[in-house]
Amino acid sequence: MPSSSVPSARRGAMVTDDGPCLRPIQPQQFPGGLHAASAEAARRLQQAAVRRIVTTGGPEIVFQPQLSLSRMTVEGYEALARFPETPFQGPENWFNRAHELGLGVELEVSAVQRALGRLRERPADTTVAVNVSPAVLISPALSAVLPSDLHGVEIELTEHEWRTGAAALRRRLDHLRERGARVAIDDVGAAHSGLRRVMDLAPDKLKLDRALVQGVANSSAKAALVRAVVDLAEQIGATVCAEGVENLDDLEAVADLDVACAQGWAVGMPAGHFAEAEPSAVRSAQDRLAVMLRGGPPRSLRCAATPATGDIAAPLSGTSGAHAPVPGAPEVGPPATGAATSPTSAAAARADLVLDAEPTKPTKPIEPTEPVAQPVKQPAPLLPPDRLVHDVDDLLTHLTTVTGLPELHTLVSGCAAVLGAETLVLSVLSADGTTLSSAPTRSRPSAYGESFPLAGFPLTRDCLEGRSVVPVYREPSAVTDPGEQAERGLLQLLGFQTVLMVPVISRDRVIGLLECFRPDPAPWSRRQIRSARTVAAMLGPVLDGLLPS
Repeated sequence: MPSSSVPSARRGAMVTDDGPCLRPIQPQQFPGGLHAASAEAARRLQQAAVRRIVTTGGPEIVFQPQLSLSRMTVEGYEALARFPETPFQGPENWFNRAHELGLGVELEVSAVQRALGRLRERPADTTVAVNVSPAVLISPALSAVLPSDLHGVEIELTEHEWRTGAAALRRRLDHLRERGARVAIDDVGAAHSGLRRVMDLAPDKLKLDRALVQGVANSSAKAALVRAVVDLAEQIGATVCAEGVENLDDLEAVADLDVACAQGWAVGMPAGHFAEAEPSAVRSAQDRLAVMLRGGPPRSLRCAATPATGDIAAPLSGTSGAHAPVPGAPEVGPPATGAATSPTSAAAARADLVLDAEPTKPTKPIEPTEPVAQPVKQPAPLLPPDRLVHDVDDLLTHLTTVTGLPELHTLVSGCAAVLGAETLVLSVLSADGTTLSSAPTRSRPSAYGESFPLAGFPLTRDCLEGRSVVPVYREPSAVTDPGEQAERGLLQLLGFQTVLMVPVISRDRVIGLLECFRPDPAPWSRRQIRSARTVAAMLGPVLDGLLPS
């Protein structure tokens, strides 16, 4: 074959949309000479390569797991595109060059369509995140391939230059949210993902730029920036995901900084199927959560902690696992009849104790799934606005004026919003450490309320005996204890999704339990857990001083 008809850009061959053509290029077609001809030929070769990807169903899609650092389960997957090694190196170059060639919308849409074609294969209660640039988000081509039901889909906005107006993006995102989609913004913390853009779009998730994440375990400056993003996310009602987590040290660091989930090689490599997270990552995150629940310091402070302060969850005084007697606590115990100590009776009694609290919001109707031994009471009237507590400082001020247990009961009920809960319950431990009962209230100022034996609630007993905060969720997870069934049954009975149980301690003795209930299944953040422990520590001496001597 003559060299002039070899289909090569170097030799000036013409390239059509259907592939190389053997007709030689004539120099007069390009005023700039053969260099311009070579550039145009290369461009057409590249266009042909992109079109081949689009017409054959889009790029290959792999899925990388995102690990919840509170539930220790995979909460979602990011769909990542994979391309041939030529003519571009790496997915980012493929997409960038496709936009320069005028084919960016087609390539992105083909990747989204192929990823969503696997949506039904994902594990239950997980999401699939698809990357979309702002320009493609508002395009008719994307609208044409999105299903009407977008539950389980996360739209991850990724762009280095935000040219699309915020108002148009917000309208489009709101429409997609109405159909069930969640919204994430990628590379938060990079120069091109400004805080103003985050506030304008009100995303559900902020994905940290990998430059902030990598090495965060050994950088106080990066830790401070991550903490700032977490603070911002809390204010706008979003969660934070750390992307690019490549080692367990960084995984533990972002967990202690209250980042909700992690993604990266340490968590799980991208795969053609929906894979589980790496067991080592799950164990590492679970160990850090356990330390925090027991009251240990965050990872960044471990180097400064002595063995005595590394874990403040000392066992109760006396024999291991036994409760220290609490002078002045009510002498309440299990009812005398066997029927009264049955699981359903204990659950009903504990449900009454919860409903004895004064809610700050209307409580959902209770729909028992099985018969209970006694009827469930209706919720108490809502607290008036002047009895609500707005922050921990406000609580501290109010505590100095409390003179009786009914006042303390009312004050605790008004603290729910401070801890991200709907209902708070403060109960008192009996002298023998076997029973919890509700404190006197405004409606019955001289009597203790409902009581229930701890024997039927093993996680509650473990919370008090171990002096450890215990979160319980209605839906089981990798951290679920076999004994959690009773507490989960209580949540179902009450119509709540989760409860955070915090021991109340005074003078090195466990004297009560603070329970924080809420109806949504969102995991308790480390900040909420620390705040709940702080509130319980503030309540302990006051409760102790008010108990009858």
